[in-house]
Amino acid sequence: MKRISKIILGLALAITCSSCEKETTVAPVAKFKINTVRVDAMPVVDFNNAGWDLFDDADVFFNIEDENHVPYYLGSSYKVGNVAQADLPVSWSLTSQYDIKDISKITYVALFDYDVLDENDAMGYVGFKMQDYEAGKPTTITKTSGALTVTITGIWY
Repeated sequence: MKRISKIILGLALAITCSSCEKETTVAPVAKFKINTVRVDAMPVVDFNNAGWDLFDDADVFFNIEDENHVPYYLGSSYKVGNVAQADLPVSWSLTSQYDIKDISKITYVALFDYDVLDENDAMGYVGFKMQDYEAGKPTTITKTSGALTVTITGIWY
């Protein structure tokens, strides 16, 4: 009788263990890849209340910078010439997508007026802390800082 009880108990354990499913976990999304940058609004005049260029409108480009404003994506070779307010929005599809690998840090999109004879003029910057958007995982995010409004589009991975 003891032997039958042991066999029944062993069979019960075997059936119970075989019907258990292994629990799977999904790795949290921890990165965002920027595909496009769009400028929806920009300052009309520079910090001295003058136009961006002497004879025409701003020649705009953007950089993507880390939280210390060190540029990691240089966009000066993709400048768009003579951008007036009526020309907005202006957008760029990145030829090589920019990866935000640490979403807890702020990534800046900085806008500049390209100048040939002197330093490029900073028009403003917008900071994106992707961790703030992780819960909803939007693929398009628009933010404003001062007179500058920037939209980034990308994918979470």
